Amino acid sequence: VEDETLERYSVLRSIAAIRRCDVALLLLDAQDGVTEQDTKIAGLIREEGKAVIVVVNKWDAIEKDTGTLEAFRKKVLDDLKFMDYAPVLFLSALTGQRVHTVLDMVNQVWAMSTKRIPTGVLNDVLADATGPYADQFHRYFRHFLWLDNVIYVIDDLGTYEAGEFQWLWHPGGEARKRGFDLTVTNGESSVVVRPLYPRLLANSDFVHDYPDDLWWEVVETPSEDLKGTDSYYSFHLPGKTDRVKAVNAIILKENPDDKDLPEMERREGKDWIGLRIRHQGKVTDLYINQLADGRLMHSNSWIEADGWSTDAYMWTVTYDEGTNPADARNLFLCYGSALRRDGQSYFSSLSKLFVMCQPSADGSGLVLQMDGQPQMRASFGHLQKPASLEVNGKREAVNYSNQCLKIVVNR
Repeated sequence: VEDETLERYSVLRSIAAIRRCDVALLLLDAQDGVTEQDTKIAGLIREEGKAVIVVVNKWDAIEKDTGTLEAFRKKVLDDLKFMDYAPVLFLSALTGQRVHTVLDMVNQVWAMSTKRIPTGVLNDVLADATGPYADQFHRYFRHFLWLDNVIYVIDDLGTYEAGEFQWLWHPGGEARKRGFDLTVTNGESSVVVRPLYPRLLANSDFVHDYPDDLWWEVVETPSEDLKGTDSYYSFHLPGKTDRVKAVNAIILKENPDDKDLPEMERREGKDWIGLRIRHQGKVTDLYINQLADGRLMHSNSWIEADGWSTDAYMWTVTYDEGTNPADARNLFLCYGSALRRDGQSYFSSLSKLFVMCQPSADGSGLVLQMDGQPQMRASFGHLQKPASLEVNGKREAVNYSNQCLKIVVNR
């Protein structure tokens, strides 16, 4: 009877706390997993419509190997099927491991749960969800990265069943294939379309000589006014697959006769793909983290690439030809909380941010662009003390100590 009374009192206290809170923390014991009582409280949180974070305590007491965290996370969300959208934090109150990440996650979850979605955006999402391909694709994402005179189009595609993929290019001008590129010219404007991932474009018109590369064809279709015909290029990926990460470069030429085009070298390693781009004495290394593209919804997206260590989805490093990438001052991070190399912290934050870092025009100062959270705290540890600091277009005081530049941004 005493146990039943205690449990009932505990549930009543939980209900009151849930009703008062903005973000609920569902605390689990790593040694016990999800108990019946945990499931009941999770149900109450859902019924009250509260934002929630699942916190797994006593993580220090669990024997771990490389896949333990992901397997445990999956088991927790399988047991809480009605709450499989919730982020899961693994920490130890005893040792303090990852305790500092809780409030940061609370801020992120609160910001997302109170975010107002404009009507136009909602209409676009609903159009995508009910569009002609909604029953075929479970991943249908496209991102753009603009570096110098090149726009990189990054497609992340996944289908329910394996099928054939093709990219359709409507040139809007005179199109001509040269080697690995498709050049499109309209008057004094000209661009080069260069497929890079998952395959290059077949180097010649004899596509059967390149069975592993993209093969292409020109397709005639009725024009928009239905009074004539238009041509478009179709790039076909050989074979069938249900998962594609594609990168296509659109190079903007100064004029149709411009032949000073960047050289692009495909590079990849464990859990990443990327490019090394050389142009006019500069080198830019582009990396795309295959563990941080949203398929794995937890914090364990750290990878190593060319000596860099990060959890960012994408990052670039730009440096002079012949110099050490470790000395680069031009950095870009897309949705990352840290960037390290050789034991040194180049960038660190408690939350994942979007960051651009470059020298000022005279080279003595630092210009930063930061986005991703209502309040951002970050540190940069690879720089000498800058003479001036500009953050998001505003002049800021330089807070530099112990070879570390500290930034606080309130939006």
